[in-house]
Amino acid sequence: MANILIVEDEKNMQDIICEYMHRGGHACFTAADGVDALMILKNNPMDLMILDIMMPHPDGFSVCKMA
Repeated sequence: MANILIVEDEKNMQDIICEYMHRGGHACFTAADGVDALMILKNNPMDLMILDIMMPHPDGFSVCKMA
């Protein structure tokens, strides 16, 4: 089982990805923007991050550089 962070500003897409990850037995954390993602990463070790690059506060490229 892996801890997976899904960073996606579209709730419907976030739910779809999370459902597939749960079916595989993985634990999902979700964030709707870069600020939330960075706070989650600060407090929780992740094995994988699925990151939307076109989102607000900051964009996915910036989050990737800061993570």
